[in-house]
Amino acid sequence: ALSEKVTKLETAASKPPPPPKPATKPPPAPSFLSAARAAADKPQPPPPTPKPAAKRRQPTKVVGLPEEGLRKWVITPSVRMKDSSARPSPLAIVAKLNGKPSSNSVLTAYWTPAGKLHIVANAAVDYAAPGSLDLYDRLLRTIPGFEHGILHIAPWVKITKIKIPDVPVWNHTTGAPYSIQDVTAALDHSTAFSDVHVTNRAAWAKAPATFRPTTLSAVSFSIEDPDGAVSNRLRHTALYLLGKKCRFEKWKPKPTPANT
Repeated sequence: ALSEKVTKLETAASKPPPPPKPATKPPPAPSFLSAARAAADKPQPPPPTPKPAAKRRQPTKVVGLPEEGLRKWVITPSVRMKDSSARPSPLAIVAKLNGKPSSNSVLTAYWTPAGKLHIVANAAVDYAAPGSLDLYDRLLRTIPGFEHGILHIAPWVKITKIKIPDVPVWNHTTGAPYSIQDVTAALDHSTAFSDVHVTNRAAWAKAPATFRPTTLSAVSFSIEDPDGAVSNRLRHTALYLLGKKCRFEKWKPKPTPANT
């Protein structure tokens, strides 16, 4: 057994050593040219999809203003027609006011929720001219449902509701509350209010029966404001009313509570 091991060792020692492995060169450092070629050969991502152009917001058109060359009129019936189903047809009203097919001064007519009749007509026709009320009153009385006639005809104007918050209500000289007539007279003498056309009389926001010497209440009224310039000017004008510095604000109706 020992001789066999010696023989194996001698045989292994007599074999030539294996040839050396060739040395491997490190990869060359990337050059600017090779990097550019690699970038050019790399598949490019698809171009981004262009976003659609944002739509420009159109200026808000004042609702209710008639087109150029037309004029709107308000016809108030002598009897307020609360039931919309009982109101005369606007088409019948237009036909009656125009009188005959060749006369097209009135273009359209419609009822408002308050029961007033609005007509849009050629601006050259003055429906408030002397004698017009009697003429159109007789015409409209011939329409079924319009037997009571009309109260007046007036050019349509945009109405804006304004309020003056925190107005003192107590006259400490007389020991009694101010009346709404006192407030109206004070407004009429104010230089900030001299050129404003009020369409309805002022009203207290709180019930006069609740007035006390320390009570403050808002006063509301409506004005003619065709383009919003009057109310905008008033909101930036100081007002001295009944011995207190006040301010004008645009009226904001109270939100209606949601049904639960």
